[in-house]
Amino acid sequence: MGDLRRMPAMSRSVVRVAITFLVAVATVVTPLGGLAKAQAALTDLPDETWGVIDVTRSITTLVPAEVLAIEQIGNTIYAGGQFTTVVRRRAIDPEYAQPYLAAFDATSGDWIDWWTPELNGPVFTLEASADGTRLYVGGEFTEVNGHPDTAGLVALDAASGRIDHTWTPRIENAFVDDPGVVRTMKESGGFLYVGGSFTHVTGNQPSSRRYTWKLARLSLTDAAPDPAWRPQVTGGGVWGLDHDPVRGRVYLAGFFEAVNSAASSDNFAVVRDTDGSTITGFPRFPELTPDQDHQFEVIAHGHYVWVAGTQHLIHMLNASDLSINRRWLTGFEDGFHIGGDFQAIGILDDAMYATCHCWGVLRELPNWVTTLAEARNIQPLTDEVQGTMGFDLATGDYITGWSPDILGSIGGWAIHGGADGCLWAGGDLNRRAVGDTWRNGLVRWCDDAGQGPPAGPPLTEQPPPETSPPTVPASLTASDVGDGTVDLAWSAATDDTAVAYYRVYRNGSLMRATKGLTLIDRAATPGDTYTVRAVDPYDNESADSAPATPYLAGYVVPVLIASFDGNDEGFVYSDDSFGATSEPGYADGLLRRDGGDPDGNVMVFLGGVDGADLGPFSGAWEKGFVLPTAGEVEISLKHKLEVKDALENSEYGETRAAIDGIELGGGYLSRIAGGGETGWLDYTTTMSLSAGAHVLSVGGYQNAKTTNTEFIQASFDDISITSLNPAVGFTSPLPNTEITGVTAFELRASSVVDPSSTLAVEVSIDGGNGWAPAIWNSASERFDFTHDFTTEAEGPFVLEARVTDASARLGYTSATYIVDNPVPESFTLSGVVSAGGAPLSGAAVLVYESTTASYLGYAVSDGAGFYSREL
Repeated sequence: MGDLRRMPAMSRSVVRVAITFLVAVATVVTPLGGLAKAQAALTDLPDETWGVIDVTRSITTLVPAEVLAIEQIGNTIYAGGQFTTVVRRRAIDPEYAQPYLAAFDATSGDWIDWWTPELNGPVFTLEASADGTRLYVGGEFTEVNGHPDTAGLVALDAASGRIDHTWTPRIENAFVDDPGVVRTMKESGGFLYVGGSFTHVTGNQPSSRRYTWKLARLSLTDAAPDPAWRPQVTGGGVWGLDHDPVRGRVYLAGFFEAVNSAASSDNFAVVRDTDGSTITGFPRFPELTPDQDHQFEVIAHGHYVWVAGTQHLIHMLNASDLSINRRWLTGFEDGFHIGGDFQAIGILDDAMYATCHCWGVLRELPNWVTTLAEARNIQPLTDEVQGTMGFDLATGDYITGWSPDILGSIGGWAIHGGADGCLWAGGDLNRRAVGDTWRNGLVRWCDDAGQGPPAGPPLTEQPPPETSPPTVPASLTASDVGDGTVDLAWSAATDDTAVAYYRVYRNGSLMRATKGLTLIDRAATPGDTYTVRAVDPYDNESADSAPATPYLAGYVVPVLIASFDGNDEGFVYSDDSFGATSEPGYADGLLRRDGGDPDGNVMVFLGGVDGADLGPFSGAWEKGFVLPTAGEVEISLKHKLEVKDALENSEYGETRAAIDGIELGGGYLSRIAGGGETGWLDYTTTMSLSAGAHVLSVGGYQNAKTTNTEFIQASFDDISITSLNPAVGFTSPLPNTEITGVTAFELRASSVVDPSSTLAVEVSIDGGNGWAPAIWNSASERFDFTHDFTTEAEGPFVLEARVTDASARLGYTSATYIVDNPVPESFTLSGVVSAGGAPLSGAAVLVYESTTASYLGYAVSDGAGFYSREL
């Protein structure tokens, strides 16, 4: 499946060109006939079947298309993309949240509502295993069904949608912020060939990790990358590939600069399937527009290789030497006949079908045509192209008489032909507005004889093979290591199948999943309680472990903290948050679970949508917070501004932030007029706030736009608001423990302003009427304080501590201890006199009253009688 994706910064300009509709201003027609083949039209199926709607923009694509991949196993159609919702094609039907991947019955078109894998990012490519048991899923997601280490590529059990834990690769993009992304796959020759934008691949075993260059082939047994096959793809990424086992070739298409540094290997290349070396010496099809020859898809079939891509071209190459056999061009007619790139190709029966964002004319170009000016002189084959067309596989003849009535801004991005004689296409497609004819992103046609017999049995929901949960993880510990960081560790659980991973919960909410037995929480706050559960391959989850609560003494507590690693951290998106704007249709908010600095972030997308002159517009992510006491706070965040297409000189975009409507940074944090991006920038400021509730807003503002390709992205990460008051706490002994006699206390004090060693710490031992200094201990980096509790009353005793920084900011805490001085069985009594005035000395004994089961006091004898003292 071909798909348009955002490239690294050096290549983004050509991506914009690739999706721009080109319209010619004049045409000179030269007849060229005998190149069309008539074939019976495919027949539309009923409109009132299921489809997908609503696009969530990804961090690596500029294409707002619902469907980007289609695959079929048996009688099930799997659709992947950027959609978030499944809906029946009738306005009266409810909508169902099922983002990025869904399954449909190939015969009825009905959504299979129990087949519901959970992905947290878009799907770009799907591939069925040869035996039909696995569905390989590639894309931009970082987590599947809550399981860790499923970023970019996962194998699902095709029948159930559960993860196949016998095949667990890990895709990485180790050198940039964006996640590792898989855009294309092909199972062939005992391997799964994988292309995209990534740097490392690891199979089931950690020792199999290999440095790759946007391309790898993985073992079908253990997902290990083949160390003997590592072509080096530089620049951009691989978007389409196919394997020709007969000729020993792997064809590559995409947005890349070179393969193995070979000359003329940009965007389309051929490598050997033995060692990945580049096969050179083939002729290069000409570029009609210099530097715009990026390719989206390639399919090798029989004696031909079909290549579809930019410049509005599709090529039919002779497989023997890759010379041009035939080629076609869309567009360049007049203002009503708009051409666009070919984006996906697929085979049904004896025809090759292609999708494009083109509505209008199609030309076949002779081999001598090498420029757009020459192309405009060629007489069109048809002026009825409607985003999808077909060509005879054997001859290449254009199939006349089939012009499906569909419409979409950027057309189809996936196409699939099935064994039942039906053709499926997906993208942002819908039928023209004739009654209730919306297609909702997924379209199906069958041949004129109707739909053939089912390609296989329908899916039926099966219970998991086993339902017994793993044992409970034991020995959970949570150790405070300072500055809000807690080290968690626990003992392994067991299961009758296997323990797939562990879920770690903070205060009852899922914090993170991991395959290991340790985890670091860098955003802990005082009072946090942790538990761990074990999960088996069938999502059976154990009960909670025994809780662990670290004591975070002297920790400067953030009033608000958000890293966006896995969720929105309580932030909500709101339109028109800045500058009194009122254009909600031109701003969107998006949580991105990866691609931040270094993890997830929130982004506001502004502009695009249509070609109307408009402005200004804005949007923001907002969250309320409460400041316990009035004082100065520090606001810290990371922000990035990206202008995705050059604005006019008078147009600009901004990142903005505000508290209670008071904008920070003098009105904006960053601004770009024209084009470009800032990269991640740090912003820190302080301000005084009253005690009580406040609202933080972070987002973007754009003053104007003139086209639908002018838009900006304002991104934010690692947001924190911290009180500048210092903090102090007792670290040893821990509060609520028993103490006796002379006790040495250790206190931690910290500040976001001053070093701990410069702070003044005092302890009150008599209810606040007097304060004694605690002494800084440079070895332990703590403050020491000692008090003798020998004469203190038994029972609870409250110690108070306060800390003062260089600016006289004050922090305070109190802690309760249990005074429990032991009662000696005997002791030497001195300083006590008898009734006659003589000093007494000797061994004293405890006087015990058996009827009350209590000690009454001490007694000592002078030879004549006992003298006592009450307890």
